[in-house]
Amino acid sequence: MRALTFFLFITSSVFAQEMDSSAYLNMKSIVEYLASDSLKGRGTGSVEEQTAAEYISASLKKSGYKVKKQKFSFVYDSLNYKSQNIIGFVNNRKDSTLLITAHYDHLGMGDYMSLSGPGVIHNGADDNASGVALMLQLADDLVDSVQNYNLLIVGYAAHELGLFGSHYFSENLCPKYTEIVLAINFDMVGRMDKERHGYFQSSDVNLNALISNTERVKWTKSVKERLSKLDSKWFLESGVPSLTISTGIHLDYHKYSDDVQYINWDGIERIHVDLKKWLLNSFR
Repeated sequence: MRALTFFLFITSSVFAQEMDSSAYLNMKSIVEYLASDSLKGRGTGSVEEQTAAEYISASLKKSGYKVKKQKFSFVYDSLNYKSQNIIGFVNNRKDSTLLITAHYDHLGMGDYMSLSGPGVIHNGADDNASGVALMLQLADDLVDSVQNYNLLIVGYAAHELGLFGSHYFSENLCPKYTEIVLAINFDMVGRMDKERHGYFQSSDVNLNALISNTERVKWTKSVKERLSKLDSKWFLESGVPSLTISTGIHLDYHKYSDDVQYINWDGIERIHVDLKKWLLNSFR
């Protein structure tokens, strides 16, 4: 038992040295803001979804990205919706582009897809404020370090009603984005379990080798099909190498109980440290 305790202490100490406290606090503040009651669950087409979009836009601008709001409209259940994707781009004038994405909308008051009943704010702390936080932090990490690729960061809207935002984006790609070499999508990364699992799926066998076990995260290939059901779907169908990352479904999924108090902050930072190192080693 003493040997195991000592090993765990050493492992924790090593991770503590690798932790970026400013990144940790930044991601925590992003999740807390997006999942606050004031944003009323970021329902598609709502004023609060627009407020979340402005927040993401401001964050990307602060990191040095040129930001565009990609507005779109669609019909769902006989209702007309208007929404917007938030696109951040750094043009390094290269022939290849790295794409990192996460959806920022959620269920609002839970009227359509709630598994716990409508009429209550569904804050969506894990789904998907956590994914947005990781996306924005990595966007900031990479902006000054990646020179051999263009960087494209997209916050998708209207995911929960049927992947409308990501579909619109994929169908209306700006020519200046050039060839996308990898599309990475984050969806629910805030509930890492005690065994420190990080679940992934990739469309390219070569990507599997890049995601390897570390003392920080036990990367595990998901047994559930995610690539064809999440916002990575459209790039997968276009033959773009795609990778999706999550910490998995939990009992609070699509319920009003998906709240900030249950987020595993240490887990998000572990994923952040791993992915930052991998991306800088692979795409610098």
